[in-house]
Amino acid sequence: LLLVGCTFVICEAKIEHHAAKNIDCEDEDLSPKARRLFCAGKTNIIALTTSSPVENTMTSTPPTPTQEIFIKPEGPITFEIPGTTQATWMEDELPECSELMEGFDDMDECKNSTEPEPIIRWRDMVFERLINQTWQDTQNKIHQNSEIGGVLLDPLMVDKLAGKTPTLDISQSSMMYSADLKMWNIQVHGLSTIYLSEVLVTRAQNLYDLDMKVVFSFDKLSANGRYNLNGTLGGWFGTSFTSDGDQAFDVDIVNATLTPRVMLDTTDESKFGCGKNGDVLITEIEIPFNYDDISINFDNLGYGYNAVINGLSIFILKTQEEALVTFLKDSIKEQVNSLIC
Repeated sequence: LLLVGCTFVICEAKIEHHAAKNIDCEDEDLSPKARRLFCAGKTNIIALTTSSPVENTMTSTPPTPTQEIFIKPEGPITFEIPGTTQATWMEDELPECSELMEGFDDMDECKNSTEPEPIIRWRDMVFERLINQTWQDTQNKIHQNSEIGGVLLDPLMVDKLAGKTPTLDISQSSMMYSADLKMWNIQVHGLSTIYLSEVLVTRAQNLYDLDMKVVFSFDKLSANGRYNLNGTLGGWFGTSFTSDGDQAFDVDIVNATLTPRVMLDTTDESKFGCGKNGDVLITEIEIPFNYDDISINFDNLGYGYNAVINGLSIFILKTQEEALVTFLKDSIKEQVNSLIC
């Protein structure tokens, strides 16, 4: 019995040793039992290999999928502005020489236009990231409290902010119509959903100017309130229309953007005509409001007056943009007079 047992152990050991030579311990499909029997003490390369290199071994927790990994560039990040050329009205009338057939067309009466060199500017990445970082803190407060600077945003009570009644009192005349419109009790909904969708700050390569653009986006905005409208449609010989007293209105705006843009330059008296040479000057302020779609409903005013409604809406937005720019310029000039011409 002892002899049989010893023989069995020796044979089993020989079989195990022979099988072990043909076992690939790096095979992913190898069963756990075979791995225990034949791969004990061997290095399991698959188990020790990571699917991706570790970026920072000092980090206690891996970055979330939305976390940005910041890497400083070695040189400046450029931004190209297409170059422009100024052609005379006579040159505009001439065809391109490349469009003519030599020997058949008159090659003397044509022009060879060249693509102007683009203007290369440098992006100010520190300023861009500062704006993003500051806005993130501000946006968190807006989402938590639906207000900014003590002003409730949802809904925004425009009458209280404007401090007058009616809030809007507008008269407009055109070849198509003339209208007198009053609006009040205006509430705007959706402002607390604001988010920053784009930041671009560029500098000239000599770093003596700055062009900053920020795009704030709203997926949907709505407004409602009261209005009173009287006017005529079709000029002097047209028909009159009226809202028949105070009525309700509502407006829905889809994919709206507010895009403040400020340009600063170093003063050159021969160029700007004001300021001291070398001073910083705000040369341009813009705050355009754009949208993909707008729906306006004035109660008790039929669809036949759509031209009036559309014209008034564009006029209101344009005048409010201009009023806001004027207010900002006046406020800046009052605080720092030398920044505004």
